[in-house]
Amino acid sequence: MNQFEENPISFLLESVDKVGADLVATTYQNLVHQYAAVFFTFTAIYIGFVFLKMKRGHFDANDFMVLVLRAVIILTMAMNYEYFCLYLYDIFTKEPLIICQAMTVNGSSTGTLPVSHALDNFMNGGMEAAKKILAMGSWTNPTYLVFGMLVFILVLIAVALATGLIVMAKCASTVLLALSPLFIFFALYDSTKGLFESYLRQLFTYALIPIMTSAVLMILLSVASIAIEPLEQNGIPTITHLLPLGLMCIIQMYLLLQIKGKCSALAGGLSLPTVISAFRQAKSEFSSAGQRAGGIASSVSNSIKSLGARSNNLSVGSRAGNQASNQQISRFKK
Repeated sequence: MNQFEENPISFLLESVDKVGADLVATTYQNLVHQYAAVFFTFTAIYIGFVFLKMKRGHFDANDFMVLVLRAVIILTMAMNYEYFCLYLYDIFTKEPLIICQAMTVNGSSTGTLPVSHALDNFMNGGMEAAKKILAMGSWTNPTYLVFGMLVFILVLIAVALATGLIVMAKCASTVLLALSPLFIFFALYDSTKGLFESYLRQLFTYALIPIMTSAVLMILLSVASIAIEPLEQNGIPTITHLLPLGLMCIIQMYLLLQIKGKCSALAGGLSLPTVISAFRQAKSEFSSAGQRAGGIASSVSNSIKSLGARSNNLSVGSRAGNQASNQQISRFKK
């Protein structure tokens, strides 16, 4: 038995990851090769406009250096595949997988399982239960045939919906990441910065979908696995044994249908002005804290200096007093 027959969901998701990684690497490098001259030209034009604004007094040399550094960083991210993988690709592909592995638990609530293996276990258990029920039925007694088909359909739809959500998120993220050189470079100009923000929001949306799906599966697959046990253990399952599994499959499908909208709502609040304002707020807090600390340090230093000056004056006064007393004693002796 090959890997696809043993763990079809795991095989499918691993294949999507491999094909997606190759597609992103190839497309990224081809786009960089195709648009390298355009990127350098528009970066030079941007720096030239910034220099003219500085000459006209719109901002000082420090702001000019900050804008030039920003342009260089954007150009580097848009053209260097290693930096792109380090700061963008790994964040939106590997980190959601790590979070999913931490969130998805198995049926006994001990240890962790990747979401693909959890779906494989749930599907295999549901298929075995459906086969067992179907084997009890016949054309003269179709009750168990109906029960078995119902279990088979519910489990298959629930697994297909969860897998479809994850595959859709992976494919959409792959397409967006493959076009990253263009969207990253859009962040350079204010007129195209909105496209880069929309690009980031979509990446966050598709990165949250596997995480939210794992959060739903973490609970429902564990409960559904417990619901499958009576179907496997009882010799003659009844409708009361089917109700827990059927309800969990229906609830799972309903929750999975809500995931994309919820993820879009969560990622919709992301914008560069919000992030920049947060950094500026943090910077102002740190600078004010540094100023307060510097004021305290200067006051302490001034206090120490004043104490030192006072001690010097006291020592000078004591030396003068000793000299005067010595002179009086010498005059008295004479």
